[in-house]
Amino acid sequence: MTYEGTNITDSWGRAIGLRVKNGKIVTEPKINYDEMRERIIKINSGPLPQTVEKHKALAEAMAKKRR
Repeated sequence: MTYEGTNITDSWGRAIGLRVKNGKIVTEPKINYDEMRERIIKINSGPLPQTVEKHKALAEAMAKKRR
């Protein structure tokens, strides 16, 4: 039996898909950084469409109330 390394787990004990052998990462992480970067830019780009609609509906309701 040979030593094949150990799996790295997160704080809840779930395997995250990385294997370490002799202090070096053997496998590459399965992370698509371009996709992650696009998602972060999309999230930070401004208010969600639902929020914009909610604010419009609130403004219309307040305008209707003032009449």
